[in-house]
Amino acid sequence: MVSERQSIFEFKAIVLERHFERVENRIVFVVVRETFVSQVDYATDPEADKVAFADMIAFSFLVLGTDAHAKNFSVIHLPGRRMFLAPLYDVLSFVPYDDDEHERRRLRMAMKIGGYYKFSEVLPRHWRRQAELMKMDPDEMIARLVALGEKIPDALSDVVKEVRVEGLKEPVLDRMLDGISARGKAIVQQYSA
Repeated sequence: MVSERQSIFEFKAIVLERHFERVENRIVFVVVRETFVSQVDYATDPEADKVAFADMIAFSFLVLGTDAHAKNFSVIHLPGRRMFLAPLYDVLSFVPYDDDEHERRRLRMAMKIGGYYKFSEVLPRHWRRQAELMKMDPDEMIARLVALGEKIPDALSDVVKEVRVEGLKEPVLDRMLDGISARGKAIVQQYSA
């Protein structure tokens, strides 16, 4: 019988942990839904994982990532009871479709930031609240968000140049680069004030 196991973070959110388990002489793939609880005993580096998770949700916020739900966050289990938060994967950005003001105001994240789902409603105070929920310094959380907002446009520009050299000429790349760059600049201005 599969039992729920305690998670590795000190904040409230939902995670799906994937693992294989032997049940009646068969190996089965099991997905266990868990709530992050006050338990850090099993993480190899819980503070680093907490910061990485904060960066992941900040990245999703900055790129209008609508698919950053619990199934897209995982834990890597290694021998010796070492556990780490897996790198970010299955990232989706709404930016290429962001041409309708009404739709933009209604656009929601998969997880709340400081109690709010709608991108248009999330303000610096909500990131501060999120930091407190995660037992992080609110000023550090804002600084990390601003730093990512400054870095993402240049990093994305480099990727677009690289794929253009390799022959990818899709116009969606320009829409993504322009949209994500504009959003990053706006967030940096709003959150630096």
